[in-house]
Amino acid sequence: MKVTQESLPASQVQLEIEVPADVSGQVYESTLRQVAQQVQIPGFRKGKVPRKILVQKMGQAHLKAKALEELLDKAVKDATKAEKIPVLGNYSFAETFDEMVANYNPGQPLTFTVTADVFPELKVKQYTDLTIQAVEVFYDPAQMDTAIENQRKQMSTLVPVEDRAAEMGDVATVDFTGRYQEPAEGEAPEIPNASATDMQVELADGRMIPGFVEGIVGMKPGETKTVAATFPDAYADATLAGRAAEFEITLYELKIRELPPLDDEFAKNLQYESLDDLREKLTDRYQKEAKTASETNRNEAIIRALAEQMEVEFPVTLIDQESKRLVNQMFNQLKQSGQNINQLMSDELIGHLLREARPQAIESLKQTLAVQEVARVEQITVDSARVDQEVATLMATVKDPKKVNMANIKEVVELDLLQQQVMEWCAAHNTIEWITQEEAAALAAAAKDLAEGTVAVDAETVDAEAVDAEAVDSEVCLTDATSERLMFP
Repeated sequence: MKVTQESLPASQVQLEIEVPADVSGQVYESTLRQVAQQVQIPGFRKGKVPRKILVQKMGQAHLKAKALEELLDKAVKDATKAEKIPVLGNYSFAETFDEMVANYNPGQPLTFTVTADVFPELKVKQYTDLTIQAVEVFYDPAQMDTAIENQRKQMSTLVPVEDRAAEMGDVATVDFTGRYQEPAEGEAPEIPNASATDMQVELADGRMIPGFVEGIVGMKPGETKTVAATFPDAYADATLAGRAAEFEITLYELKIRELPPLDDEFAKNLQYESLDDLREKLTDRYQKEAKTASETNRNEAIIRALAEQMEVEFPVTLIDQESKRLVNQMFNQLKQSGQNINQLMSDELIGHLLREARPQAIESLKQTLAVQEVARVEQITVDSARVDQEVATLMATVKDPKKVNMANIKEVVELDLLQQQVMEWCAAHNTIEWITQEEAAALAAAAKDLAEGTVAVDAETVDAEAVDAEAVDSEVCLTDATSERLMFP
């Protein structure tokens, strides 16, 4: 078989394949025998139909088409294997199939041209001597104090208080009914799912929508009051976002939290030897978490830097495959969260999601393949014994090992370990410049302004005291469905 190949843009290859006469004839004869074994013609047993009758009944064009399908498939596979061409798919023939059938003469050489996507040629322009900025996470001693106080709060006892009005820090038991604050005449309609009875509300900043908690402060048990409140513009329920409301609140009881003493006995109830032991263990834990978070930020920064240095043309097939993987991953996450994905699935939705996933798919491919390319060039490999050890550790946590695809698990573990080793190699061969979260935010803002064509922001003028979204208090957890709607502004 003669094969001539030509590289095309977008990681495609064009192959001109010449099938020898003997192969052309053999495939046709094999097809005739297969058809003869399958077709039922009156007056003849299967496999005993004379060739002339078979061709007459089935039609020359039909038999040639059937043989050509097999011949093309065999020729392309043999050619790409012999030439060691990493074909991914997306085959396209220069001629229509009908034209190829017309030109196909069994027992005569057959020449055809086909293009296909191939695995792209990878090149990381530079992966050493780079300066890579990464956010460093520092241990904050306040984390330990906050964790201890939260635990004391969980172990606290609610003690009723009397003869005074509600204050911040109290826990109030209330009934309430929410209504829209409309300028129209008549009684405003109730807000769906914005009423509750005997609900405990902690009087603290950010616990409910603005105005709700503040309205309770100053009330006395037995008192009923109408409180004005406003749903935030970014409220989860778009039908309520930004709307003014009023709540008729009845306060029944006030309680205060009586915290356990902060002593060795408190620590022992938490399975620590002493209060000093508790502080030491928490300090060690949060220091390790800070170090791990810094390493994660460093690795992500390295991977982004490698992807930016990547020179590659991804073929459509590879982008489509990665897009499908990302969409499938999203659906699996939804399924695990308990959602009925069958109600969500539709051809229109899936098509939209696949299109939306393409930019992320391209970036994901760049990052993954950049790491693998560095590993290939620098001959960084993973010790098989370590892979087996990690797989064994992972499998020890699996409830039903029989349901696990061991080959997939091993591949994932091997890729993860390889990435870890590449990250350590790159960290040693590049300069890691540690920056703060505020500095990173300033740089990101400046880059965004520059990309939008606006005046770039000088990083030194950015207010370092800007509120970090991750610092928003998210510790409160109420089980009442109504409270959840109000709790999260």
